[in-house]
Amino acid sequence: MLDKIMDIYMPGHGSVQRLDFCRDYNIGLLYSSHRCEMPKPYDRKYIIDNGAYSAYLKNKVLDVTLFYAMLSKLRNYTYKPTFVCIPDIVAGGVKSFKFSLDHIGKIPKEFRKYFVVQDGQYDYLLEETVLPLIDGIFVGGTTKWKWRSAHNWIDWAHENNIKCHIGRVGTWKNFLKAYNLGADSIDGSTPMRHDKLGEILTWRQEIQSVKQISEDELV
Repeated sequence: MLDKIMDIYMPGHGSVQRLDFCRDYNIGLLYSSHRCEMPKPYDRKYIIDNGAYSAYLKNKVLDVTLFYAMLSKLRNYTYKPTFVCIPDIVAGGVKSFKFSLDHIGKIPKEFRKYFVVQDGQYDYLLEETVLPLIDGIFVGGTTKWKWRSAHNWIDWAHENNIKCHIGRVGTWKNFLKAYNLGADSIDGSTPMRHDKLGEILTWRQEIQSVKQISEDELV
């Protein structure tokens, strides 16, 4: 059985065959409040995005009412999401920090909450006010800032006994980059969109083989 190496999440929209492939092979699903798709009652591995990045791409303001409406429905689910993304503002710096801080207490307590860090934010902002209230960090932001700062957020999260997720990681190269940085989980859409979900299984096998070789060398 494959040892846990890094959880991978794909979009919760797509063909039935691709979604079922994810369910069959322990690939998580990401559902976003700006879309109409909801998790299936039998989904056990999924996360909830707040739709901020989609709003950012469309130059719109995040509609948090859709996010809370989705959470309200999920409260009746037997299987709760692995985590939900606290509402944020892409590349929003301190403004996003304050916005997210205002929303932490509004999310029902039964949900695990990940704070989405953005360009212009530093760990000292989260130390006293946010850290006691969250279950993990979601590295968002612009692509350049995300990869420049990801290792610092991962290290900080692990030093504080919480997990760290990196958003928008869609390529084989970036899977490996996130894994080598120590990310606990990632999400991306490229394998789903281009019908290359099988490459995730190949990637897992290669990582497992490298781990096994390393372990054998230590014996």
